[in-house]
Amino acid sequence: MLVRLEAVRQAKAPKFREWTDDTGKHKTKAKFVTLAMGIVTLELESGKTLSVPVERLSKADQDFIKLRSGRVLGTEDFDVAVGARLISVDGAKILWTGKCNQLVSATDTSPLVTAAKNIASAFPKREEDLLPPDNPETAKPAWVPGRIPANPPRIPTATRADAPATLTNSIGMKFVLIPAGEFLMGAADGDYNEQPHRVRITRPFYLGMYEVTQAEYVLVMGTNPSHFKGDGERLPVESVSWEDAQDFCRKLSRLPDEQRVSAVYRLPTEAEWEYACRAGTTSRYGFDDSRESLAVYAWFNPKAASRTHPVGQLKPNAWGLHDMHGNVREWCADWYDPKYYDSSPQDDPAGPARGSERVMRDVPWDAGEGPHFRASYRNMGVPGLRNNCLGFRVARSVSN
Repeated sequence: MLVRLEAVRQAKAPKFREWTDDTGKHKTKAKFVTLAMGIVTLELESGKTLSVPVERLSKADQDFIKLRSGRVLGTEDFDVAVGARLISVDGAKILWTGKCNQLVSATDTSPLVTAAKNIASAFPKREEDLLPPDNPETAKPAWVPGRIPANPPRIPTATRADAPATLTNSIGMKFVLIPAGEFLMGAADGDYNEQPHRVRITRPFYLGMYEVTQAEYVLVMGTNPSHFKGDGERLPVESVSWEDAQDFCRKLSRLPDEQRVSAVYRLPTEAEWEYACRAGTTSRYGFDDSRESLAVYAWFNPKAASRTHPVGQLKPNAWGLHDMHGNVREWCADWYDPKYYDSSPQDDPAGPARGSERVMRDVPWDAGEGPHFRASYRNMGVPGLRNNCLGFRVARSVSN
């Protein structure tokens, strides 16, 4: 198998440069690493990484990223190969300019080729999408990367037919495949910040079957911050901040066995979380409207006896996800805005561009039975918040 890339002058290792936010007030010196899910990852001089929504960068920095990533911002959110434009993998058309073509063996394990194969896994291989293998100069590009056309082509996002329904990663975490689909987010009888609106999840993704456990957290982070201990560390990790959860995802993604399969872990968006919690239902809870049924699915007081419980002991929802109600509250990736639903995009909403608090979903063990356990219920907290009711579960991109 050959991976076809376009050689460009930016193919050299990125250098440190000054980055500015959209207000022009804040600057930092860093190297561009990746653009994924609308988030730009920068490497600071200290070696630490910084993740910033692309729209929070200055116009000049956004233009710089267009050149480095070789794709049009705002069209698709797949990981990109820095310094080269992907043309094809096994003949599947991704982006093509017809100039300076270079063949690179797909057995190459460099980050460039790994990223290229990661992007290509999201695209269907239809006969009409194939490029002529011997004379790519005769093929007509769909658009010129780096220049936004009036109507850029929409890249297909159908569910991968070969993606397994469940998978277990290198440290034993179990994941459930969440299909692409559409649902009604929010609730007409909910709080003022839960205005019902249609949402489409255009790409399948994996979500943790369980909340992240203390044992899993220790394997990745080397420490256990939880207040409640015992039960063979199958208890959900708690007392973790949003930053702690993000750090866990980054470190898990960097494990050698995870890099070998191009696995990328992250927090789910608020829309992904509610979509997965509902599991195809339209009821108040993620199973039905019955409060009597809630005890079969959720840990809450007095049943919870004022503490967390090992994950997976209660009944899962229709998609095989446990503890989507009760046990611990879960961090999501988004900034919180009570009015976000008024103007959020219908496809894959990822939250507002800025804010002071992050979204939290689920109602934890310390709550009593009540309507606030509904799937649409929203909460928020500052990113540094830690308490013994607060944990998280992680999402994983569908890849090879």
